[in-house]
Amino acid sequence: MVIKLVKILIIILIFLVSLNFVFTTPGNNTLKILEGITNKQIVLSPIEFLFKYPPGIYYLNKALLHIFPLSPSINLLYNQKAWETSKYIIFFFYILTWLSSLIFTKLTKFNKKISNLDTTLYYFLNISLLLSSVSLGFYEIISALFFILATAFLLKRKLIHALLLYQISVLFNVSLIIFIPLIYIFYFNKTQKLSKKVYIYVFTHLFTNSLVL
Repeated sequence: MVIKLVKILIIILIFLVSLNFVFTTPGNNTLKILEGITNKQIVLSPIEFLFKYPPGIYYLNKALLHIFPLSPSINLLYNQKAWETSKYIIFFFYILTWLSSLIFTKLTKFNKKISNLDTTLYYFLNISLLLSSVSLGFYEIISALFFILATAFLLKRKLIHALLLYQISVLFNVSLIIFIPLIYIFYFNKTQKLSKKVYIYVFTHLFTNSLVL
């Protein structure tokens, strides 16, 4: 009982810290750079542009800049309405990604081995994910939500659902295309020589690295 209470307190503490990041950390200058690209002030090659601003991130930023244009009278980016809104969106997907991890454990029946409380604790203890998303303001956290669910459906051999979610995740993180061969190998692996645990380990390792690319 004491251990369970400690876990709950740790989760609450990290959640409050993540919530605090929304209001206190300036994050990166994605919106400012995107505005520069839109105004032809910054020139990138098509490949550089694709990896720096995947379609999902590009059009999300475009929509934010259209709804909340950057005001020249406000020097600090994190005082701009567009940036504040983007931080709320990122935090929202940070929470949704946590929920997707619970769905993953349920669909793959890992919740029989790992409780929802432990899954939640492991998720919120991932400080690098918290810093790169909520603190620094990188949109790749959006891809994590769909990628986790895609992996769950793939392990359940529901290929259509998995591919649909996977394609959405790629819209926000182009580097996830490195998983195409693994998806093919796993789905058509009739001999089942490789266990689900091996695939989950490989997928987790590659996905974590892809967030850095």
